[in-house]
Amino acid sequence: MKKGPTPKFKLIFRDGRPSLELTDQVVSIGRQAESNVCLSDNGISRRHAQIVRDAEGWLLQDLGSANGTRVNGEPVKEHELSHRDVIAFDTVSARFEILVPTKPEAETEGRVVFGAASSAQSTTKTIDMQRFSRGTVLRSPMAQRGADWAVRLFSRAAQSLLSDLPLDDILERVMDLVFESVPADQGVLCLYDKESGESTPKVVRSAPGTGGNLNISSSIVNAALKDRSAVLVSDTHDDERFSANESIVASPKRTAMCAPLYHRGDALGFIYVSSRNPSYPFDGQCLEILTTLSVVSAVALEQTQLRENVEREQIIRSRLERYSSPHIVQKIVETSQALGTEMIAESTVVSVLFADIAGFTTFSEKMEPVEVTQILNSAFERFIEAVFSQDGTLDKFMGDGLMAIFGAPVAQPDHAAKAVRAAIMMHEQLKQLNESLTGMPPLAIRVGINSGPVIAGDIGSPTRRDYTVIGDTVNVASRLEASVAQPGHVVIGPETRRLLGDTISCESLGTVALKGRSQEVEAWLVESIES
Repeated sequence: MKKGPTPKFKLIFRDGRPSLELTDQVVSIGRQAESNVCLSDNGISRRHAQIVRDAEGWLLQDLGSANGTRVNGEPVKEHELSHRDVIAFDTVSARFEILVPTKPEAETEGRVVFGAASSAQSTTKTIDMQRFSRGTVLRSPMAQRGADWAVRLFSRAAQSLLSDLPLDDILERVMDLVFESVPADQGVLCLYDKESGESTPKVVRSAPGTGGNLNISSSIVNAALKDRSAVLVSDTHDDERFSANESIVASPKRTAMCAPLYHRGDALGFIYVSSRNPSYPFDGQCLEILTTLSVVSAVALEQTQLRENVEREQIIRSRLERYSSPHIVQKIVETSQALGTEMIAESTVVSVLFADIAGFTTFSEKMEPVEVTQILNSAFERFIEAVFSQDGTLDKFMGDGLMAIFGAPVAQPDHAAKAVRAAIMMHEQLKQLNESLTGMPPLAIRVGINSGPVIAGDIGSPTRRDYTVIGDTVNVASRLEASVAQPGHVVIGPETRRLLGDTISCESLGTVALKGRSQEVEAWLVESIES
């Protein structure tokens, strides 16, 4: 007896790890090195879970892990896996895909072709179907399915499409359900770009063995969008509504359906499926199923997009609210669609402030570490308040000092004045702190400020990025604080002095040589600034 191909499945990780194809009867997952799938993340247990192949398919079992296992966002102890389920082992998630062995000749080499609405508009858009995943197709007549099947289908649709899944996984689930529910050979799910008005294929499916191109008639799509209802064409060549269309005449005879994805009056996209199998043509029941799935899908897409917008806002807020004033954070969130969750490094002009508590190391030698920490935290709390009051951004703490930016990530025309006002306020705040520190020598800070061009943005490694600024402007500000400023001083560079003009009262300290620079810089001691 000829042995059939070994069943396989693939785990496609969502954090950039290499995908894994597995054939073992039992696949162990955990932190221990002996695991078939070894995940070294801290939240993973040594023996976290396993996937077992049984007579029904693939069974996921949690092995009593500390942080649990989830499928499509739901905690599970044991779960029968389906194609494209999303499994999460603590914070590590992967998509589960069953690999169905097919003969080489069954591979599809076709394209998706968007036909023109009339012969006067003959442009077409083609996309290689090889770039997209292929689905399986049901070959049983629709009439053989009872009411229980319909209830199960729509229950699955609600659970899958309204779950806490990323948009790409939602779209894959939509086409899974479509191909499981109607006898389609080929299909595509397109989403609309509201700005450009163009539709983009997001998921394209072709059943094994169905080669050739998928011809999509613009006339059929436009009819579905215009009427805001699904369209069924039993015979694309005989239907008088569309038979004159050039793209339909040029394509093989098919049965086709198109359902728009409408929500709150907006067209989000459409689902288009077709079949060349005369034994199981699409019928009214197929149309009802596609209509229902399109309605549920449109709601799910809208909710997913809203959730992703909220998540994007939360990411930006969590990254910036500790380092920027609430006013600046809100401005960044309002423009988050343009900025994204990462801020691309770009050239801009800012003012950079460095502050350091003079002699703090000597000051703290005779104190307990807890007491030193309390004093330092009290000082930093006041310094941050001064920075935030002028809409500055805290770049980093450096021992007993800090670095702050004015004019980025949100541009500020008066960034130089804001930096100087913040520095003066820091001296005032420290004076108030000294009054509360009885029996201790008073603390004093040195401040250096410089203005000029920098590169600002997310800078670092792929695993750790922070918003910061780099460039000679930053280096000069640091050197003015460390080498020129005395305790109690605010020293500014020449560009900061020029930007402030007559609004500042200051004394020239002459040109000074700074470490690491061949060119001297003129420094100025700030006395006061207009409020």
